[in-house]
Amino acid sequence: MKGLQFSLVMALVLFTSAVTGQKGEKLKFTTSSNEVSQLLREAIDNYYMANMSKADELVKKAQQKDPDCAFVVLMGPDEMTYQQKLDKIQGMKMSADEQLFMDGFQANLKGESSVNYFNQFFKKYPKDPQLSLWLTFFMSNLDESVACNDKIIKSNKKFGPAYNMMGYKQMQLKNMDEAQKCFDKYLALEPDHANPYDSKGDWFMANGMLKEAGESFDKAAAMGMKVSIKKAAIAKARGKFTEISEQDIQTIKDICIESEESYVDEDFEKLSAVMHNQAIEIYKNNMVNVGKYNIKANLERRYNNGTYSRADIKIDDVIGLGNIAAVIGSANGDFKNNNGKETSYDGNAIFLVDKADDDWKIIVSHYYEDGTFTDEDKTKIKKLCQSFSSLYDFNVKVTEEMLKKQSAYFMPQSIEIYGDHRSNVGLPNMEIRWQYFLGGEFEFALLNPVKISGKGNKAVVCGVACQKFKAKGSDESQEWESAFTSILTKEDGDWKMQVWHWQ
Repeated sequence: MKGLQFSLVMALVLFTSAVTGQKGEKLKFTTSSNEVSQLLREAIDNYYMANMSKADELVKKAQQKDPDCAFVVLMGPDEMTYQQKLDKIQGMKMSADEQLFMDGFQANLKGESSVNYFNQFFKKYPKDPQLSLWLTFFMSNLDESVACNDKIIKSNKKFGPAYNMMGYKQMQLKNMDEAQKCFDKYLALEPDHANPYDSKGDWFMANGMLKEAGESFDKAAAMGMKVSIKKAAIAKARGKFTEISEQDIQTIKDICIESEESYVDEDFEKLSAVMHNQAIEIYKNNMVNVGKYNIKANLERRYNNGTYSRADIKIDDVIGLGNIAAVIGSANGDFKNNNGKETSYDGNAIFLVDKADDDWKIIVSHYYEDGTFTDEDKTKIKKLCQSFSSLYDFNVKVTEEMLKKQSAYFMPQSIEIYGDHRSNVGLPNMEIRWQYFLGGEFEFALLNPVKISGKGNKAVVCGVACQKFKAKGSDESQEWESAFTSILTKEDGDWKMQVWHWQ
């Protein structure tokens, strides 16, 4: 009897492998279990609805039943990269059509066009939008991806995820009206799921409609989508801390220029007028000098050794939210010592400024050498902020290991500056403060960069930060939100946080 059952199973596998699709059919997975196919299909549906934990649970069940199914390996919720999964899949039993899908997937990973693979697959399986849409995910050419997505929609007008994906692609193309239509259609097709509300919230955010974004994220969160809780917090904080005005930008430029002119004039009172009492200067080697009067003492030592004949600054960018801002540009000048020897300097400058009692003043000044800043650097900084935000997941107790990981994002000479201008200097001192969080629970701790501007091996970021935390032994949650500006430094290709200033 067992032999007969085994023969029937193998016959099923061979039959499934040999089948080629007919219009109206879905791709049949090569597997010894019909239940595996059902589990995988259900998992894909959950992935499209962003129910990641449920989808992973379903794939794990499929793994237990048939670990040698190629699609089980491809969808496996493990630490392998997609390329490692495709390498593992080679040699597994697959139908010609499954191999066609895998070849298209491989082309995407290599950055090659997969349109021919998509067209062949779609011709055979026009009514399998689950897998066809998956082939468009990693297409390197956005226009090709949009065209393929459009084919899926035209053949599967009630397949909501296709409208969702098209919405995000249209946003990438800056076609916001088309994107809105797609998200609205997705919402109309799937009104009882959370993901359409989350997606519409992303559209509202991209269009600066922060109140509507918060409401849409709240709706998704109420329907069980945890990530929307974080997005709602960010939307509300963004609404509270608006971008600085053009008038503010001009005022900030003026005080930075005045600070440079004061060096030539040897006029500390002029410099003092545009600086906070707790101002910090950071040298090229990242050493710090804290306090206006320590800065004055340092300048007096310089003046005893010579004079500045020229001190110029060219401001490239001013970014800010609420009452704090960051300035980045280039600085150059000439210094003549008492022996008559003149030395020229040419580098970059960063200022962090904030407004108290309606006056903008400098809280940090940092001069540094030149270097190269690229779009890739900007992407790395965004990822750093995202990685920091993912450290503390929902209601997970804060451990020493987590705090160690947090420390890895900072330079040894890091500085945090609070809204009242008190500062905490040096990573060891910051780590002592963080001990307060040990054993407590974060619902979230988020850094959302709004603008990034870089020059050389330094960058400035402005954004909003939000956290919701429950201290060890407490039942009460502490909620906090703030605008922030920061200075980041690139060392050996890695970006580290150097200064963080909270409003």
